[in-house]
Amino acid sequence: MDIGRIGSLFVHSVETRLGGNAIRLTAEFHTPIDPARLARAFRDLITSTASLRQRLDPDGWTPMRADDVQTAVNEQAELLTTVVDASDAYSEYRPTNVGLPIRLAIIAPCRLVLSLNHAVGNGKAAFAHLEALLRAYDGAERERESVALSPRAARSPRGVHRAAGVTAAAWYLIGFVARAGLGAARTTVDLSRGRMPAPDGGGCAVWTYHLDAEDTGRVLAGAKAAGLTVTGRLCQAMSEVLLGAQPDRSRVCISVPTDVTALAGLSAAAAPGNFTGSLILQVFRSADPASVASQVRRAFRWTTRNVHYWVPWLVGQLTRQEARLAGRFLAQARRPIPARAPFENYSCAVSSVGVITGPMTRRYLTTVSAHTWTQTIMVCAITLDGRMTLEASMPRDLYDPAEVAAVTDMVVARLADRTLGHAAGLRRPLFDDRAG
Repeated sequence: MDIGRIGSLFVHSVETRLGGNAIRLTAEFHTPIDPARLARAFRDLITSTASLRQRLDPDGWTPMRADDVQTAVNEQAELLTTVVDASDAYSEYRPTNVGLPIRLAIIAPCRLVLSLNHAVGNGKAAFAHLEALLRAYDGAERERESVALSPRAARSPRGVHRAAGVTAAAWYLIGFVARAGLGAARTTVDLSRGRMPAPDGGGCAVWTYHLDAEDTGRVLAGAKAAGLTVTGRLCQAMSEVLLGAQPDRSRVCISVPTDVTALAGLSAAAAPGNFTGSLILQVFRSADPASVASQVRRAFRWTTRNVHYWVPWLVGQLTRQEARLAGRFLAQARRPIPARAPFENYSCAVSSVGVITGPMTRRYLTTVSAHTWTQTIMVCAITLDGRMTLEASMPRDLYDPAEVAAVTDMVVARLADRTLGHAAGLRRPLFDDRAG
């Protein structure tokens, strides 16, 4: 089973438990959105992108019926004629294989929400679809992409020998377990404090921090001074703040989702499937103030050996029954966070999309941010035209929003080298779903 299939199976297995399955982009336009143009652009996007007309079946990806596609496109066009309440746009849950995997909602004259089923694509795919949508909105000719559907063969990263990759993954796993120790469930920072997940999700809370050019420059300078990427610097700041939040704990476990479509030799926009790898970091408390940055640097060296690809690849090779793997995913989602140690008792998740370079996204949008449905605290960083936006999200059934917001305020203050009051002043609530 390939990595894309594993990722899709995970989302499909736990979506009813989480009460959601979407990656959501919130895009702020320079000028009011033209609903008619957007409806035409959406139709062009669906017509020209085969991956958005697929169903996830036991035997792989199969095309939707043409009549069903047409009906769904017409429904979307009708929806775009009105401004939708933000709570409806953000809280909507459409199970996999119900309608199209992508949908749009105008929630203000200049604000659009794009939702992509995570089973069909990852974050990079969502931004690629946004760029293609804006290209069609602009009227520009869209580059056509093609890819073989239902990719079931096991793939290896280009230019990497499988034996070397498997060996690296094995050493990574052995070293991870050895460092975590037998007491990882007790020593890991856990702001959920062992709460049980709600049977059908407890809703989520999401807020954003829009940094200006000066604050963004401070973040980049801090990352450079620490010898880290922006993702690494964000991991460092999260680790330091979380260790401070629970002084009796000594370990932070961070999930860093990564796009692996290129390693699989595919296009993120054209290949159906959740091609998301994950580098899992563990950072330990130390008397040395520089230790956290050093630990993060060492952890990220594993990406040069593509362990974020090879670990899920091994899972796929060792899996003979999809139903059993799906059952394992669901069982984990039902457990409290500490019971998932040592690999999945995440203290938080960190994602950095990086600098948005799409010409249409830069032409039409002032800001764009993103979040997805998870069972942990997640912070996603995006930079557009020299200004960074950080979006924090958390499931309400597991965490206290006020406590998590205090943590993310401290993280932003640390990143931008600003006061806590300055960071708190940047926080803007995006969405708070109190429904179960």
